[in-house]
Amino acid sequence: MTENTTLKALVIDDDSEIRREITDILDEYGHEYDEAGNIKEARNKMLAGSYDYVLLDMELPMRYGGLLRRENGEDFLKELRAQYSANELPIIVVTGTVPDSEKAASLLYDGATSFVSKPISSGHPTLREAIQKFVIWRDARTACQPEPQMAQEVREAGAEYAADPTMHGWLQMQRQGYKTITWRSWKASGCLHKVSDMPSSRIACKILKLLYKALPKEAFLKDSDIMSAGGWTESEYYRTTKRGKLVAYDGIARNRLCDIKKSLGIDYKFESGGVRFFQPQ
Repeated sequence: MTENTTLKALVIDDDSEIRREITDILDEYGHEYDEAGNIKEARNKMLAGSYDYVLLDMELPMRYGGLLRRENGEDFLKELRAQYSANELPIIVVTGTVPDSEKAASLLYDGATSFVSKPISSGHPTLREAIQKFVIWRDARTACQPEPQMAQEVREAGAEYAADPTMHGWLQMQRQGYKTITWRSWKASGCLHKVSDMPSSRIACKILKLLYKALPKEAFLKDSDIMSAGGWTESEYYRTTKRGKLVAYDGIARNRLCDIKKSLGIDYKFESGGVRFFQPQ
């Protein structure tokens, strides 16, 4: 994400007044946002959209009219973190009270990037301070910067794949142990665009591996290869239009491709027989 790109947040709180207070602050930064008042709505928003960070209340109902339970917010925090790494999706927890040391440690262990207590403008940190430090500053770190002989350094470290952008176009892969892969994307100018750590088991990561192997000759992946990476059947991958035509652009792969776009700035387009990817600009 470059500094000229508008960041987008998902604000999750059952109290409309709190949401208004939060979104007033987001307006100050020029950030876009969607709102959700319960877990079910938040889950649907995450499936349908793409967000740069989440502001999450802890005491939430599962659906409209449901009981407020702290466990709902805690479980959803764990659910999000199981799908998105801390580098991909900062999650700032908004709590009704200042958490004690044990509760604070528990929130951070469960995947919270930071937490603020209500009222959000007078605690420590304030919501503005948390957004500035964990969202805006983090986003600025991946702005355009020269790539300092990264390929040679990774080869010397014995990475499974040579991290050489000239060999694999504009995408670099570097293993961090057995479970995590660090991905880097470059602009056409040669500047580093974004960095993202992903669990190697994530479907988005498996699709990126296919793209990595295809580059630099081709930035096109066949539908059959993407289906295989995701472990999807044809009925899961394709959707049937009202005219009875099978299409992939509205199918299950779209959310995983949105993950790739959000994490590394790699845009995509569904074409006949597959998906074409585009180098960040």
